[in-house]
Amino acid sequence: MRSWLRILEEVPNSILCLLEFPAEAIPNLREFILDSVENKSISDRIHFISWEKNPFDHQARSSSLCNVMLDSHPYNGHTTAQDALYAGVPIVTRSDGKDMASRVSTSANVVLGLEALNAMGGTGEYEDIAIRLGTNSAWFRFIRGKLIDTCLSLPMHPYWDVPRYVRNFQTGLLMAWHNFIEGNPATHIDVVEKSSDMRGSTRATIDELDKARRTFLKGDEKESLDITRHKLT
Repeated sequence: MRSWLRILEEVPNSILCLLEFPAEAIPNLREFILDSVENKSISDRIHFISWEKNPFDHQARSSSLCNVMLDSHPYNGHTTAQDALYAGVPIVTRSDGKDMASRVSTSANVVLGLEALNAMGGTGEYEDIAIRLGTNSAWFRFIRGKLIDTCLSLPMHPYWDVPRYVRNFQTGLLMAWHNFIEGNPATHIDVVEKSSDMRGSTRATIDELDKARRTFLKGDEKESLDITRHKLT
């Protein structure tokens, strides 16, 4: 929280949005903020936004309201972070954690080609990256444009290509199962894609899977499963 307050102080006209969850915690946070800063007016630039049950409403709100997500540490954003990224909101994260929960956003930024947002040096670098994004509009536009390009590219970028992920995950499960039934000791599973699959999912793949989804919603589970199996194998 102290890092977020410093970033807020260093980026003119910026605001900090925090989730109003639970609402009972807000008075305690307000008190902490007033005790932590000399400029008490900063408290007026901190806004608490209501909880949205529908994730699509939350995503839509993020893209129009927030320019940057300041990741939490040592427990990173997980689903929340993916919502932000897919809404075109870059994430600044600390990358000096040692366990999985503290390196989720670091991994996401690496795959998306946004390593510049990973603070390997800890708190100070984390704050500096966020301040640069908030004060250097050209760099912010470059970073955000790079992120949005990954969301819109076809064939799909590996990070967003769920059909490709499912296909490879299924392959890995089958490899683990065959290794088990053959009586071999447990080992690492290395899934190597066929060259034809490395291109990524296309619009045709997406349309077919959407057709399967709509078929399933109509109650025809068997046909939906047949379409899905055809596209993912």
